[in-house]
Amino acid sequence: MGPAAAEQAVASFLALDEAPVERLTDKGVRCLDARAAVVEMSVVTLDGITADPDGGQRAVVTGQEDCAILRMVVLHMAPTVRPEDILTVLRDREGIAASSPPLTTRLAQGSRARLTGMTLLTGESGS
Repeated sequence: MGPAAAEQAVASFLALDEAPVERLTDKGVRCLDARAAVVEMSVVTLDGITADPDGGQRAVVTGQEDCAILRMVVLHMAPTVRPEDILTVLRDREGIAASSPPLTTRLAQGSRARLTGMTLLTGESGS
């Protein structure tokens, strides 16, 4: 997937009201709304890849021109939406297929307001 196709897929995904995806669990097939869990998603450009605070790289660049790196903020909800579920929606709706399994790194944990700088609405518990 090239950066332009990834940008289009991200824009289309973020414009959705919901993004149902099915996952087989030990209790059978569950239908999840992948869109509800995604707070933000963007395509990281090669010049946007920076070292983390501990001095390591957050992503490995292979030098392939047709690759794109997606960065997402995903809320921990019940049922849990996994990065693989979001990639399934992108594949099914936009024809975007990951060339490798997603690398998931927890960069922060806490309430939605703390993670995104958003003001919580009355009655919203934040996950």
